[in-house]
Amino acid sequence: MTAWDNLSKEPFMTGVVLVGGRSRRFGRDKVLSEFKGTPLLDHVVGVLRPLFDEVILVDGHSTDSTIAVAEYLMPSIKIVRQEGRGKGNALRAGFDAAPSDILVMIDADGSTQPSEIPAFVEALVEGADFVKGSRFAAGGGTSDMSNLRRFGNWGFTTLVKVLFGGSFTDLCYGYNAFWHTEADRILGGGDGFEGELAAANQQARSASLDRLATWFPGYDFAATYESAREIGGDLYDFIEWPADPARVGLLIADVSGKGTAAALFMAHSRAMIRGAAQTQPGPGATLAAANVQIARDNHAMLFVSAFYAVLEAADGRLTFANAGHNLPFIRRADGQVEEVMSRGMVLGIMDDMAYDEAATTLAAGDILLLYTDGITEAESPDGTPFDEAGLERTLALHAGALGTAAAAELGRAVFEAVERHRRDTRLSDDLTVLVLSRLTNSLAI
Repeated sequence: MTAWDNLSKEPFMTGVVLVGGRSRRFGRDKVLSEFKGTPLLDHVVGVLRPLFDEVILVDGHSTDSTIAVAEYLMPSIKIVRQEGRGKGNALRAGFDAAPSDILVMIDADGSTQPSEIPAFVEALVEGADFVKGSRFAAGGGTSDMSNLRRFGNWGFTTLVKVLFGGSFTDLCYGYNAFWHTEADRILGGGDGFEGELAAANQQARSASLDRLATWFPGYDFAATYESAREIGGDLYDFIEWPADPARVGLLIADVSGKGTAAALFMAHSRAMIRGAAQTQPGPGATLAAANVQIARDNHAMLFVSAFYAVLEAADGRLTFANAGHNLPFIRRADGQVEEVMSRGMVLGIMDDMAYDEAATTLAAGDILLLYTDGITEAESPDGTPFDEAGLERTLALHAGALGTAAAAELGRAVFEAVERHRRDTRLSDDLTVLVLSRLTNSLAI
């Protein structure tokens, strides 16, 4: 089921236009004549008005007359003043002001091709949560990129592909469309660079979920993430072995600290764990090998907790190791809730640590729940944490795992329980849940 299926009417669509702070230092009449026939006029009058129910222009501390021109050309345009700095902060301001079902992001400099906007919306209607364009994929193009900017874009894109995976060709913010309900999950937090890292991370992980649904028909995988606005260091990931398609690794981790340093440290830690997983015999050895590299390269003096498990899909055997992370839970088909017991030192402190392995088996109807401490530490207005007891209550009340969307249902139930608990209390940490449900005992993979 898609977001479109949940609508009782045609979706309300908003175009979010970003305006920077470039100064033009001339008067209103001059500006009006200069803008006739320019990309801004094409966007605001020729394209956005018939395509969208609402157009929001985010003013990123502009010093020219762009706002006056936009209001002149489209009196109904909604102006939102950005209070912070950075493109990520500007997008947040626009999204928060939009009541729509669908959001389309557009740069005011004309770099987005207006004729492509309907194709973005069509992809959403056909089932996508998020659509990303690119200037550098086959059929794309750009006329406003200097050689220096082109090289910088290539370097940043290559770095993100190495650290997060995926097959990105462009990471620019200005070529995206998505359902409003997906804004927090896709864009994460942060005001600038770290926000783009979070977006790339979420997009790569979403692609992994789509692949797993096809490769493991007897299982259901889901992940839910909510940013605390200032980007933290939560991560979930799936590790695959091309030579052994009946196995999949599940990783959840949380870096100490927030901001760009935490995001980069998490990306480095992920790369070390993924690399070790390809050569080591099991989860314990994988965490030990990754820890050597993480600890020796830990110039930021951070650390990361992690839980890593390998699922043998044919028989449901789950082998796991824990590096100082919150103990996961399993809800058995008969309703019994149990902790997945395994402990070890967080990664990045000392480079000579060993990590014990343990194992369990998932039968039909069983659900595995992995989470970060933002879930259990979420506070009510009086300061009471949600705690592990809140998770156990939610699991005990969950109806069971035999539905085709059992994992997603449990993930939503946990987030709704946390939301009821904290009410309007501001999040102090990111919330991440990773859920694995076994739907059948069939050995066919």
